[in-house]
Amino acid sequence: KLSDSIKRELDVQNAVTEKWELNPEIIWASNPEFNYQGHSTPRLTAKSAVNAFSNPSTFSAPISTQELFYTVNGVPITEDKTWDYAGRNTIKTGDNASRYYIQQGYETIKGHFARETRFYADMAFDGGVWFGNGRNNQDDPNNPLYFVSARGSGFAAPSDNIRLNITGYWPKKLVSYASVYDDGFQPSPFRLPLIRLAGLYLLYAEALNEVNGPTAEVFSYVDKVRQRAGLQGVQASWTNYSKSPNKFSTKDGLRQIIHQERRIELCFEGQSGWDLRRWKELQAVLSSPIQGWSLNNADAINYYRPTTQFIPVFGLKDYLWPIKSYDLVVNPNLVQNPYW
Repeated sequence: KLSDSIKRELDVQNAVTEKWELNPEIIWASNPEFNYQGHSTPRLTAKSAVNAFSNPSTFSAPISTQELFYTVNGVPITEDKTWDYAGRNTIKTGDNASRYYIQQGYETIKGHFARETRFYADMAFDGGVWFGNGRNNQDDPNNPLYFVSARGSGFAAPSDNIRLNITGYWPKKLVSYASVYDDGFQPSPFRLPLIRLAGLYLLYAEALNEVNGPTAEVFSYVDKVRQRAGLQGVQASWTNYSKSPNKFSTKDGLRQIIHQERRIELCFEGQSGWDLRRWKELQAVLSSPIQGWSLNNADAINYYRPTTQFIPVFGLKDYLWPIKSYDLVVNPNLVQNPYW
C-alpha cells in the first residue's frame, strides 16, 4: 500500500512517463522513445557510481527552475505568507513528516520542505527520496527507498569535472520510476508527450482569460490541472495563503498565474521556451545567471551556497531568427528580421 504522498507523485510522473499505449493523457507524442533517462537520473547506488562514465547524469536544472514550483499551499514561494522565503537556503534536517519526500536525518535546505507534489515529482535534489529504481516498497526496512546523496563522497556527487550535474538538481520527471540505474542502465521506455490534456486545458484557460478576463470557466480548467497535484483551486489558494489575495480577480493577475501554472505543469517537456517566446518573457529568463549549488563542498552549510555557473545571452533580436542571406538575394521582396 502506497502513501497518498507517493500516489500523487506517481500520478504526476506517469502523465509523462507511462507507456504511450496506456497513457490516456497523451494527445500526441514523439515517435522515437525518449533516450535520455540515463542523463536525467542521479547515481543512487555504488554500482551506478562506478559506471558513471556510461551514464553521466548530466542533465541539470537551475535553482531558478526549482523555485518556480509552488509551496504546499499552491501559491508561489515569494507570495506564500506562511512560508519562510527569506530563510529558504538555511539548513534543515529531514523529519518524519516529510519522510516520503526527504530522507530522514539528512541535512538539506528549508526550501525543499513544504512544497507542492509536482516539485517532488519533477525534481531530484540532494536529500530527496527516489521512489523506484527497483525499490517500490515504501515500508521495507531491509530495502529502504533510495535517496540522492550529492555531497562529498555521495554516489550522486561529482565524480570528475566532466560527468557531473552542474547545479545539484536533476529532471526527475523525465525518468520512469520503473527504470533502474545500477550495474548499467535499464530503462522502462516511454515517448515524450508533445501535446497532453493538461497542456490543452491550460491553453484554453489562457485564451479564455485573454478574451473575457477571470470567469468561472477559466478557473475550472486551471483547477482541473491543480487537482491532480493535490492543490486547492486558484481562488481558494490565493485567498487563504497569498500576500496578494486578490491577484486572480484581474486579467493581468490571472495571466501571471496561468503563465506560472503552465511553466510548472509542463516543466522539462520542451514547452516553456516556446511559451516564454510568445509571451515575450524569454529575454528576462535567458538573461539571468544560471545558478546551482557549490558542488565541491561536502558539508551542507557550504554546499548550499548559490553559485553562478554561467550567464546566457539573449537579446531582443533573438525572438526572431535571421533570414538566410541567400534567400534575401534570391527574393528581394523579403525583408530581414529586426536587428539582424
